[in-house]
This record gives sequence, C-alpha cells and structure tokens, in this order.
Amino acid sequence: MFKKLSIPHKLTAIIMLACIIILIMTSGIAILTEKYLFRQGMVDKIMSLSRIVGANSRYALVYRNPETAEDTLSTLSAEHHINAAIIFDGDGKPFASYRNPSQTSMDKGRCLALPSVLEREEETYCITSDHLAMFTPIFLDGEKIGSVYLLSDMKELQRRLWYVGVRLLLVFSTSFPVLFSVFLNK
Repeated sequence: MFKKLSIPHKLTAIIMLACIIILIMTSGIAILTEKYLFRQGMVDKIMSLSRIVGANSRYALVYRNPETAEDTLSTLSAEHHINAAIIFDGDGKPFASYRNPSQTSMDKGRCLALPSVLEREEETYCITSDHLAMFTPIFLDGEKIGSVYLLSDMKELQRRLWYVGVRLLLVFSTSFPVLFSVFLNK
C-alpha cells in the first residue's frame, strides 16, 4: 500500500508517524517524570513528619510515658495516607503505636529488616509499589534513644498517574483524528 502512494502522501505518512512517535515518547517521559517527582516529594514529606514525631516524642521516651507518645502519634490521623506509625525505644521494643482506623494490617509495608534498621543511626526508607516505609532515629543530646517508623500508602501516586493517563488519552484522542484528517484530505 505504501508503494502505491504518491510522494506527497508518503511525506505526510512519514510526518504522521514521526508525530505519533513523538507523542508516545513525550507521554512516557511525562509519566516517568510525574512518578519520580511525586515519589521524591512523598519521601521528603514523610521524612519531615517522621522527624517531627521523633522530636515531639523524645521526652515521652525519656520519662517512659507511652500515653504521651501515642497522643503524638494520633496527630498523624490528619494525614490520610499514613497507615501506621510505631515509636521504638532504645532497645528496639515497640513503645507506642498508631494505626489508621481504615487500615486492616500494618505488615504490608515492611520491606526493611526491622532489627538491622533499628540499629542504624541514619534515616532509612523503602518504597514499594504500594507503600513507603520510613525509619528515623530519635536522638537526645547526641544519644540515640529510639526510632520512629512511619508507613504510608502510595494511593496518591496511583491517583495522579491515572489523571496523567487520562490527560494523555485526551491529547491522543484529539491528535490522531487531526493527523489522519490531514492525511486523508491530501
């Protein structure tokens, strides 16, 4: 079929093919960029929350007051994407915990080996397709007195990627008829 076309039609077909390839590549780049930027923003946000919870839980750990630590963790209910949070004492034992009432399990996001993470003195995180797990050590006067574990879902990322997909579908659905009409009119 391509051999039977005139040179102007062949040029138009080549230009259309190039436009389609560019649209597909641009769409892929848009999706990857959105995913990367959102994930990095999510890590930054969860890291900040973890640091705040840790700072506000220091004296609860020092004075062995788990009720105060649980009150601090309960403020995370304002963050709908936080599924669970645990404050561990200096020995690595759970001291206080929070579970989002809409979540049924805290085990979904455990992608890090708990004992090795609790021994670290730096922030550590792990991202899966469904969850972000963040461990942040709690220090007082340079001494590690505990750790904070936050588990966040990634539903917002999935929602945003869905919206990007819908927008790209709209671009494709309007672009292809225009390209084909140019081809057919010549």
